[in-house]
Order: sequence, then structure tokens, then C-alpha cells
Amino acid sequence: MSTTADVRTLDVATFTVPPGWHVEERGSGASRHFVVSKASAGTYCMAVVYASAAAGTSLEESFASEWARIALQSLDAVATPRPVITQVGPLRVAAGAAASTARSQPIIGLLLVADAGARVVPILILAPSFGSLEPYRAEVDTILGTLAILPQPAPPPRHQLSIADLAGAWGRHDGINTRYVDRTTGDYAGTDSIHFTENWQIGASGTIALDFYGIHNGRRIAEKSTGTATLSPDGILAIRMANEQRYVLRGWEEAPGMTVMTLNGPWYDSIPPEILSNPAQGANLDQRWVRLHA
Repeated sequence: MSTTADVRTLDVATFTVPPGWHVEERGSGASRHFVVSKASAGTYCMAVVYASAAAGTSLEESFASEWARIALQSLDAVATPRPVITQVGPLRVAAGAAASTARSQPIIGLLLVADAGARVVPILILAPSFGSLEPYRAEVDTILGTLAILPQPAPPPRHQLSIADLAGAWGRHDGINTRYVDRTTGDYAGTDSIHFTENWQIGASGTIALDFYGIHNGRRIAEKSTGTATLSPDGILAIRMANEQRYVLRGWEEAPGMTVMTLNGPWYDSIPPEILSNPAQGANLDQRWVRLHA
């Protein structure tokens, strides 16, 4: 006999509740959240899925902010763990955990912060200990594996931009850790890790200087180059250095202290028509660049 999956929607995210788990909706507005829990003799596991929050300048910064805002509501004061950036299905996720206490009882908190563009979706996993979490791991993975972010296109510019509007120092941080397994045996088959910082200095006349620094599996990569940049009336940013790469300007957000520019690309050949016509198409290639205000 088949049963209907218990799919819940919260703000910009949807997820599936594992069979046999209790689910309770709490709070309202920005504080709305779902508590998904299961208990057995002497132990328990809770997965708390929160409404989305504004993203920081990097996923690591968002993790630190959400740890202070969410995790420390359930845990006694404990240092913010250093997150690992990983891929959960199509989502980039920052994950970190720490052991603490709550009302004099031991507790561990595992925080996952999923990248949702201009927003992030936090999920806090709670259990008495790391060991007691293991029996629930497969069911918790149901929640994480079914987590999906609803398309949330960044707001377009309020007026037509020129290259002079892009003048200044732009930066972004990104990275990913990928764990490989043998598709036949399921045995561990190695990891691949890359983390990088990329900076652009754009001049009002269309000059651009690139400064790239990354770590790929322990090997340092450093690159600096200069070239020219143009921005067409239809929002195509073309950067010409050793080769030409093009980006579609998809979003422009002016927040206190910073401007966030969303670019889709790079494209080295022709840009597919669906990328130009549908802001949700090819979202995995969207990049968020931040320019801090003086």
C-alpha cells in the first residue's frame, strides 16, 4: 500500500518529513519554523527547519550569523565551529557542528545553511551526542536530500546600468568539497576540494583587473590579469582578457553598506536564449559579487 509523502513548504524551501516523525509548526513570519522530531528510549533527534534569512557576503559569513542567531538559542554558549562547504544534491551547503549543554544536559548541534541566492535556509539538527545521532542519520538524510529551494530571482536593476555604475572593488568567496564513492560497492573513493577568493577592480572607463587566489586539494592557485569590460544596454557584461567571457546581469541589490550584483556565467560561446529569457534557468551558474561601500 502506498502512502502520500508529507511534503512541507516554508518560505523559499520545501522538504519531506520522514515517515514516523512528528512535525510541529511554530512561530510566525521571519521566526516561523518546523520542528521535525523522533524519540526512543533515552534518546531523541530533532531537525528544525527555519524560514530563510538574508545572505551574508559569503556562505561562511552566513553560517556564522545563523549560528549566533539560531544555534545559540538551543545550545549554551560555545565557539562557532568552522563550517565545511559541501554539495547536497544541487544545493551548496555550509555545515558545522559543536557539542555543548542545554539546561545542564549534554547536547550537540549540527547547523546546515543552504545557499538560496540572496537568502539562506538554515536547518539545525539536535541530539544528545554525536553517537546518538547515528541511528537517525538515514532519516535525517531524507530531510536534507529532499530539500529544494524555490526559484527566487534577484531583483533587477531599478534603472539601466552602464559600466560606470560597476566602478569599484568587487569580491566573492566560493568553494566546494566533493566526496566520491564507488558506484558499485559504495566504498569511499576520495575527495575533491577547491576554495577561492576572486576580486575585480573595475574602472569607470571600462578597465578591469582580476585577482584570483584559490586552494585546490592543497595546491595554491594565484592569477592576476588585466583587460577591459563593457556592459551592453541589455545587461551583458563582456570581459576581455586573454579570452572573452560574458555574463548576464541578473540582479542588482543596494543594501546598507554594500551592493550585491548577481551575474550568470561565464559564457565563452553564445549565450543560450533561455538564459536570457528565464531568470531561473541555469541558476547553478549564478554568482553573487559584493561591492562594499566606503
